[in-house]
Amino acid sequence: MIAPLDLLRYWRASLADGQLPSLPSKVPMRDAEWNSICSGRVSPEVARTLVGDWRASGSATAKGNRTGDKGDPVSVPVLIAPLVFIARHQHGSFGRKSDKPYAPLIVPAQMASDGRLTFDPAKHLPWLWRGALEPTAATEPPLGSLDDFDAFRSSVPRPEDSAWGRLIEYTEALCKAVTGSALADVTIDGYDRGPAMLVAAFPPSSPSKNLITLADALDADGENLPPTFVSACRSGPMRPQLDGSARWEASTRHYGQMGADFPLADRQRDAVHHLCFSQNGDVLPVNGPPGTGKTTLIQSIIATMLVDAALAGGEPPVIVVTSTNNQAVTNVIDSFAKVKVPAHRQNDPLEGRWLPGVTSFALYLPAASKEVDEDKYQVARLPDYGEPLSGMPADMLQSDAVDKAEAAFLAAAETAFGREFGSVVDAGAELGRRLAANAARLKEIVSLAGGLVSQRAARPDHDAASFAPWVEAEIAAAEDRIATHAQAIASARAEADSAREKWKTTDAAAGRGLEELFPSGDVWGVLLGWLLGFLPSVRAGRWERCRRIVREAGFEDGPFASVQVPTDLDALRQHLDDALAALRQRAEAAERRAGDIEREAGGSASTIRAQMDALKAEAQAWLAAEQQWASVADELCSAAAGIEALKEISRSDLIARPDCAERVLDVTLRHDLFLLASHYWEARWLHAARALMKNASDPVTAISKKTRRWTEKRWRLMAYLTPCFVSTLFMLPKHLQFYDPAGDNKNPPLTDFVDLLIVDEAGQVPAEIGGIGLALGRKALVVGDIHQIEPVWSVGAHIDDGNLRRYGLLDHADTLDEAGSRASNGSLMKVARNASAFVGMEATDPGIFLTEHRRCLAPIVAICNDLVYANRLIPCTEEPPNRFFLPLGWAHIRSPSGRRGGSRFNAGEAEAIAEWLGRCRGEIEKEYKKPIHELVGIVTPFSAQKGEIRMALERHGLDDRLTVGTVHALQGAEREIVIFSPVHTAEDGGQPFFDRGTNMVNVAVSRARHSFLVFGDMRVFDNSRAAKTVPSGVLAQHLFVQPEYEITDVISRPDFVAEGPTSEIDRLKNLEPHRKALREAFEHATSRILVVSPYLSIDAVSRDGVEKLIEAARSRKVGVTIAFDRDLNMKYGYLNPNCAEAMRVLARAGAEVLERDRIHNKTLAVDDSWIVEGSFNWLSAVRDPNHRYARAEYSFRYQGPKAAEFIKDAWCEIEG
Repeated sequence: MIAPLDLLRYWRASLADGQLPSLPSKVPMRDAEWNSICSGRVSPEVARTLVGDWRASGSATAKGNRTGDKGDPVSVPVLIAPLVFIARHQHGSFGRKSDKPYAPLIVPAQMASDGRLTFDPAKHLPWLWRGALEPTAATEPPLGSLDDFDAFRSSVPRPEDSAWGRLIEYTEALCKAVTGSALADVTIDGYDRGPAMLVAAFPPSSPSKNLITLADALDADGENLPPTFVSACRSGPMRPQLDGSARWEASTRHYGQMGADFPLADRQRDAVHHLCFSQNGDVLPVNGPPGTGKTTLIQSIIATMLVDAALAGGEPPVIVVTSTNNQAVTNVIDSFAKVKVPAHRQNDPLEGRWLPGVTSFALYLPAASKEVDEDKYQVARLPDYGEPLSGMPADMLQSDAVDKAEAAFLAAAETAFGREFGSVVDAGAELGRRLAANAARLKEIVSLAGGLVSQRAARPDHDAASFAPWVEAEIAAAEDRIATHAQAIASARAEADSAREKWKTTDAAAGRGLEELFPSGDVWGVLLGWLLGFLPSVRAGRWERCRRIVREAGFEDGPFASVQVPTDLDALRQHLDDALAALRQRAEAAERRAGDIEREAGGSASTIRAQMDALKAEAQAWLAAEQQWASVADELCSAAAGIEALKEISRSDLIARPDCAERVLDVTLRHDLFLLASHYWEARWLHAARALMKNASDPVTAISKKTRRWTEKRWRLMAYLTPCFVSTLFMLPKHLQFYDPAGDNKNPPLTDFVDLLIVDEAGQVPAEIGGIGLALGRKALVVGDIHQIEPVWSVGAHIDDGNLRRYGLLDHADTLDEAGSRASNGSLMKVARNASAFVGMEATDPGIFLTEHRRCLAPIVAICNDLVYANRLIPCTEEPPNRFFLPLGWAHIRSPSGRRGGSRFNAGEAEAIAEWLGRCRGEIEKEYKKPIHELVGIVTPFSAQKGEIRMALERHGLDDRLTVGTVHALQGAEREIVIFSPVHTAEDGGQPFFDRGTNMVNVAVSRARHSFLVFGDMRVFDNSRAAKTVPSGVLAQHLFVQPEYEITDVISRPDFVAEGPTSEIDRLKNLEPHRKALREAFEHATSRILVVSPYLSIDAVSRDGVEKLIEAARSRKVGVTIAFDRDLNMKYGYLNPNCAEAMRVLARAGAEVLERDRIHNKTLAVDDSWIVEGSFNWLSAVRDPNHRYARAEYSFRYQGPKAAEFIKDAWCEIEG
């Protein structure tokens, strides 16, 4: 077993090794000559400037920095940036929003006041900013991969000594290993190379510094680790998920619902129930694919805990929602803002907050340096470095604010309850009474519903009305059985009693008779001794007397039947024993017969009658419960009246299915309980604020104290109004620190303090970050999806293995892999699944899986189900009317890809997307009545392609607010239309980047609400059976299932358009120009014709007279080759008859008909003269322009100087 302390230390080391920060953002950057730096000295002017920067920074007196006679530092720390890039003023360059130089390579050193540079090989090693290493979520262009950087660090030793040249050599080697180029040769498209720069600063602290501090504090406590952290380190034992009765018991504890628009889905409810049954130290993972209502679930859990704490009358819960990035946590706050008062409750005085200045139940706790829109978010800046509490909680504690809040609260309470209150305490007491009464009513209704569901399940063949007569009939039949069997039972009992009496009488009589003859202790022993020891005549007489006594006792057979004195005394003794045993067995057999008859009758009469009484009581209770439930159904129907989400639930539904009551209660009684609880805590806050003001002249200063007592008090005071605190995992440990003047650690964290730690988007949280963070919560709800965006790992496999070896865990590497605990490939979501408090029916399904999907249309969900979810997602989204696009679509774009830095791009794909989107923009915006940037997102695997697409979008006048980027760009977002730009082409060879795992494609697909479109080289997507297990193959299976999914009005050959003047290019639009081009090809070709048509149809072949056109061409000795894709023409495992007939006709006319795989281009090539490529399926497209499948068709005809080259490529693809 892996010791939690060992795992803690391994995770801590991983955090330290993953610190790859960028240059400090608020420190001046000074130009310097690289050659000068390489020589080990910068100019005196640069040195003086850097010393001045250092002095101005306020760090000149920092520990370990000595000063000279004039107060100047003897030396200052510097950060050298050998690679500096300045973005050209060209829109779209990787989406950068700042003109600040991009300096990804950082070399730490020390600079003397005279400009001399030195370094310590034990401390100063260069690094590359993590954002410059693929995979990355950064907007800047990557220079290389984390794997290459990691391999270099683990294989190349530190410089042997402090000679300055050693550091330069090491830096050059690092650059070459990661970028593939020497320092002097590194370039980035769209950027100019600037001079090297220096910054006077210590190496910047890592975002992980607070987590490292937390890990150190935990380590100092030794084995006394918080239970939740210990749970995260171990696998199981897991408890089974709740069964029916336990679920209903949990439902009685499900008190709150934040929103009143919609009830919970079944699996959301399961999650709430399991959390209600969880214990301190438990980790509950909720597997939440996109669109399954994770934020609604979080809101319900917060609401339930808020009500539960109010009913208990203690302190409010402290609930923290956290993740690794601000976008994820602010998404949760944004979801709170989306909880609106529904139409049916617009006039309810309980709705909303009663205190002015409080607008949400969430409080954002950003880093001190983080700028936040405080008009959008409620913000608190916690006490730090002598600064007091500020933000909303501090503003609320101002005297005039408290007065205003109290007046507003009392006025709202009077409106809500129709009477005046003398004080906040009185109003709070009324809220508490109503809260308790409503909670009791909730419990009554849920208990009644659960009891009925269980009762009906136990008696599936009856209802309450039929059960009572059935019970009466059972009672009558039971009485008959009792009477019928009574005589048989009595007779059997008499026989048993007689047999037992016979055995007892016989045994006693035999004993008395023999005792008279042999009065000594052992009768049988004396008897046998006598038989052996006396004269024959005497022995014969005594034997006769013995025979008589024994025969009178019932033994008339065996030795006692003869007058002959026995000689085998052992046999005589055995005979006596056997005879007595036989009598005993006869008695026992008779007793068993009596018992059998009694059991056949159903037990004793008293037992049967007790059973019948129980049945009668059950029938009466059932009937009473049904009658009571009918009354409850009326009550619930009345409560549900006018609620849109409940319009399909009728009284008959509630009567037939009492579990329907859960949905009604969600948006009625549970929501009321939440509102009552929120106002109850407002009253408690007003009371606490008044008490604080009474005891302190400045309540903000008082509540800002950092001792443990005041820190806990501050958190609870804030929780009265905002029980949900939102912060990143990087900042949370600092927010929970307190001051302990007597401890070795003066600023320890409040571990095991947060009542519930909710980690959202946990699939993106590295194991070491989330695992250590769990120590802050008493229990943890870990929400995420291991099949969505993966973490941006900061530690590669080589460094990771070294840390495992260092802490004795290398032998457990496989176990840690399975648990998701490794720093190089794990995630908190995997850790939580391994440590889950509950497990489902399948061992592979720990925790709760949310299945009801309410974002994407069914064909889009089907891709995700085939890709990763094994058909567990249930699409619940209705098809919108009059959609502009089909749910799936693809456009085959023929354009080569290229490399840029450590990334890849495809300019043709970018141009095709931008041109098509620019042309369709008006129709899209008209359809949805929203601007384009709110409707469309473009996803690509590569950062370089992001920049390429942005530049293309600008050329076509499209909004620069359009979401474009890698999957991280759609973090927590969704769009009506998502376009995927794969970049890879068939010519690139190898496995496409997005086929290395399922996550990337799953993220891209699942962000599309109405349409998922692919623009790229469709030859990369193989729909053969062998390829269906990889993402590209799964996509192919769905994209190519219908010919209508092809997007035809695109520039499929951007290289044609870019090649020459318009005189060499002709654009063919729609049906007739394409038919004309096809006839021209056959009529004017002199040597060969190539027709590539993925689909074949006898209708198209016949309508255009292709058979005769081929015959005429062949008569002129023109070769005709026709290529099609057999897989695309298969239907139910057989070749489509229309295709088969077309093949027969074409071959008969003299064409060479070739079957090829993965054909998506539609090509018409004539001799070496001209070539047409585009969307038109030459031998299958419908020939009737009014047909429902007739679509806009676009192709380009090229006949310029490169025509022969393009035609050669086309033939090579078909023949190769």
